[in-house]
Amino acid sequence: MFAPSFSPYNAGELYLACDMGELFHSTNFGAAWNVIDFRQVQAGRQSSVQFTSNPLVLYTIDLTGIGGANSMTPTKSGDGGLTWQRLTGDPTGGGAYALFVDPNSTNRLLSRQSARGLEDWRSPKPRGLRRGLAGRGGSKKRPGRLSRPDETVVYPCDLTD
Repeated sequence: MFAPSFSPYNAGELYLACDMGELFHSTNFGAAWNVIDFRQVQAGRQSSVQFTSNPLVLYTIDLTGIGGANSMTPTKSGDGGLTWQRLTGDPTGGGAYALFVDPNSTNRLLSRQSARGLEDWRSPKPRGLRRGLAGRGGSKKRPGRLSRPDETVVYPCDLTD
């Protein structure tokens, strides 16, 4: 079991991800568990459920494959975790390694992923962000540029749904 996520709104509510695909949800501190429908979310180590300023708006990473390829896609619930949908316009191309939300907002995210396949996420990136907010972001030969395709880049997201 990985990625325990405790609700800031309900002391007994928590989510646990399993590296075998299940995302477990409890509302009574683990005395009983429900499994989120695998057709909506397939979990893994990085599928920590992120709570926002609205208890109904949650985010996680879905590992459901796309077209037979491995995928790690940012996914959102607008109904407190009852249903989940992938974010449209995923700039990671299914390569989101980690997802973090602003707990004071419902639409501000940071996504950490490899540098492959990154595009816009409805928000311009500040100049110089490719150097990274975390991880490595350059080399002595090419400062401020990614020198390997698997280096980590963090991009902000400001969704306006």
